Amino acid sequence: MSEPESASSRIEEATDNPPETTEPDTENSSLSDDEKLASLTELTGNDPIRKPPKLSFRAAKQIAPLDTATEFFEGYKAVTYIFDEDDNTLWIVPLNEYDEGDGSTMKLGSSPGDGFNARVLYGRLNLNYEKTRRFDCEWVDEHEAVKVDMDQTPEKIG
Repeated sequence: MSEPESASSRIEEATDNPPETTEPDTENSSLSDDEKLASLTELTGNDPIRKPPKLSFRAAKQIAPLDTATEFFEGYKAVTYIFDEDDNTLWIVPLNEYDEGDGSTMKLGSSPGDGFNARVLYGRLNLNYEKTRRFDCEWVDEHEAVKVDMDQTPEKIG
């Protein structure tokens, strides 16, 4: 009868022939990042998972889009807002022109991320935030406006 194989000889064999591993070759990839994403989107039928667009409701009575929502305001000069009391929904409508004499429009900052003054809105909705709050929002093509469900629990910052 043969002697059982010792553990030390099995370890020696395993270290002599390590298992093959494959590491990504990032320098010689044949696909661009866009092509990789398009390929997987086609395969799965799903888009990449992204952070939801958010608006920052600041204690200083300003509203500003986070990076994920700045595209909603790019190229516009002002906004106006409409509040739907029945649905407790805030609609923010980006405008091509700012009319200084129109009290219902707020001028956007020089960069979309700068946001806009919302003192009147805060007063109307009785918002009194000591700390910044972040609300999820969405662009609604049909109305060309940003929709904010005010029933959601906002993320508190600070």
